[in-house]
Amino acid sequence: MFLRSLLALLAFFCLYSASTANSAPLLQEGKKSLFQRVVSHPGAVLRAEARADAPVVQAAVTPFSVFYVYARQEGWLQVGLSSSQAQGWLDAGKTTAWNQSLTLLFSPPTGRDPVLFFKTEKDLQEICEAQDMEQRLDALLAAARRKNNDTTLPQDLPILASEPLGEQGAVSEKRFYLMPILGMNDPFEGVKFLQVASIDPGRHASGETTEPGRGNGAAPTAPPKTGIALVIDTTISMKPYIEQSLNVVREIYDSIGKNHMADNVGFAVVAYRSSTAAVPGLEYVSTVVSDFATARDRKALEGRLAQVREATVSSHDFNEDSLAAVYQAVQALSWEDYSSRLILLITDAGPLRSDDKYASVTMGVNELNDFARQKGIWITSLHIKSPGGAKNHRYAEESYRALSRLSGQRSNYQAVPAPTPYSAPAMMMGAKARVMLKGPNFTKVLMI
Repeated sequence: MFLRSLLALLAFFCLYSASTANSAPLLQEGKKSLFQRVVSHPGAVLRAEARADAPVVQAAVTPFSVFYVYARQEGWLQVGLSSSQAQGWLDAGKTTAWNQSLTLLFSPPTGRDPVLFFKTEKDLQEICEAQDMEQRLDALLAAARRKNNDTTLPQDLPILASEPLGEQGAVSEKRFYLMPILGMNDPFEGVKFLQVASIDPGRHASGETTEPGRGNGAAPTAPPKTGIALVIDTTISMKPYIEQSLNVVREIYDSIGKNHMADNVGFAVVAYRSSTAAVPGLEYVSTVVSDFATARDRKALEGRLAQVREATVSSHDFNEDSLAAVYQAVQALSWEDYSSRLILLITDAGPLRSDDKYASVTMGVNELNDFARQKGIWITSLHIKSPGGAKNHRYAEESYRALSRLSGQRSNYQAVPAPTPYSAPAMMMGAKARVMLKGPNFTKVLMI
């Protein structure tokens, strides 16, 4: 059960310099810790000052690069790729505000109709409320199929684009659409309306402009990369689960290699225990076992993974210093090359409480969630509910739900019952079969 849940989570998630830098980016309206961000359009140029004839810092900014906003000045934005330093100025008209931190890719087309993009929310609302909704959608799909690749849809249709059809569709490994979510709402139970921006890297000419949702863009040199950092509790109580967690990484690398995705998914591993001031024999609070490595670096990674072992002494408390490890994963790992970023925390115990004098970070779970989100990193907590930690389950769940918060009440928290902690061999066989059955679809989902 533990390994199947871990594998499912991995598969699902598996999305310049300036002389006058401000100390921090601008905050989003009504927020105390979330910064303003934008995505760049094709043709955007990063300049040293807020004027069109200013010296060029970067002539060809990669479309859909995510920038923090440090200042606004008469149609220009002072921006930076990190939240610590501004790097130049972008024409505001060459950017789109992006505060959701979510992206979409098309799923494989088998068993579904092509996706339609509506011009306005009102148009979509009217279709959803119509008594003849199915007939209207069939008519729109028929119009989209009649459209040639070199022509636009008729102006009187409520849709402005459709998902490409046939062999040149949008889910090819070499030609795909990346769509940042600009806004969302829930007008009907179980239904979400999404406002998205889209670039078609297979057709867009260099320097051509785009509009959100138009489905055209500049061609990137390579598919987006996904970075997954496993943050693993290596205390005594985790002994039955440590090797299983690392074996999942090995199985995923097998699948990635078979599907020629060796350079597109990277794994890092951070191990943690608890306070060495309280118990010196623990050896470390948290440590980077391996920075990001792809399948091509597998031999070196295997050597580092072999060093991950459980502690030989008990901690001062059942709770462990998981927040210190998550903070180190956010700060110390090399996330720069990865457009989709995920931390997967694996533990059977809650974080040290804020009043514990041995806690090594001052951030609480909510603050640490915001801190990671500002860097485009999403946290998923895999909480192993082992028999020995029954009294700790409620506190740990509340803490990790907050640490893995998405929006509102939604969270990437996952509980895994573990009534028989030493059933590792059977679980490993089940996990291996699951990886092999997933095949190419597994790596495609992992890239989201």
